[in-house]
Amino acid sequence: MRPSPGRPGRRHRPALATALLAAAGVLLTPAPGTAAPVAPVAGCAPVAYAGTGKPGRGGDGAAATAATLHDPAGLATDTTGRLYIADSANRAVRRVTPGAAGAAPVITTFATTDFAPYGLAVGPDGTVYVSG
Repeated sequence: MRPSPGRPGRRHRPALATALLAAAGVLLTPAPGTAAPVAPVAGCAPVAYAGTGKPGRGGDGAAATAATLHDPAGLATDTTGRLYIADSANRAVRRVTPGAAGAAPVITTFATTDFAPYGLAVGPDGTVYVSG
């Protein structure tokens, strides 16, 4: 993907990815002054799994819903159910680990990069691949 004209460093989230996230019940909240969030598909209730909705960088080691992210972009999961988030404006990959029975999922910084990550994938061996 290429940065959008007139907005250096910003990228558009592909419509297909947005539709798939909406179908999964993930509500994307865009930056202030942009288009309204994408509503989930009928019958799918959105669930806040990570982030407060306010931009920032914080919350490592605590409940994922109390963490701040800045321009989250790509998502990927591994075979153990951990969610990886490309925290693009913070140049980091965050990892959300499911909590033990009844406990909240916990977020940590998995890796930092020297570029804004946008795409993530996890291989069958657990290797996390990051693209910018």
